[in-house]
Amino acid sequence: MQQGEDRPSVIRHATIELEVHFPSERGEVWNTLTNHMPRWIPKTYYSLPTSKRMVFERKIGGNVYEAGDHGSGLVWFQITAMIPDTHIAFKGYLFPAWGGPGVSFLTFDLSQTTSGCKLLLTDQAIGVITADTENTWRNGWKDLITNHLYPYLINFYNRVELK
Repeated sequence: MQQGEDRPSVIRHATIELEVHFPSERGEVWNTLTNHMPRWIPKTYYSLPTSKRMVFERKIGGNVYEAGDHGSGLVWFQITAMIPDTHIAFKGYLFPAWGGPGVSFLTFDLSQTTSGCKLLLTDQAIGVITADTENTWRNGWKDLITNHLYPYLINFYNRVELK
């Protein structure tokens, strides 16, 4: 958004849902989603030019954040609930420069299926959120999960892709 550009001030609720099936056990998807997150999120998604890596503090109250040199960084989310191998919930703040102001509530739910594991991502946000911002988030999550997490998991565990 350009400096001085008018921004809508209507508070709205937006929900993004994405369901992806993996040819892997639920524990493998959980491990890749959490422990390997710094490896499958590409640097092109980092918000700060000084960020060098992603950090995932896998504990209640832990943060998911970009870390850079000399103490620079940006928190994406904080973990608010976790049931290992099954469910993880986050809250995040949306600053105006990144589509807010608002608050995001993100969950990943995993369930075992006969052919592997189903991941259900739900990102709900409330705030000054435009339709363009909502579409950007939707496309971003779809890209991260289907073009980065999925292939990383397939390669790491040497699985055959689902058709």
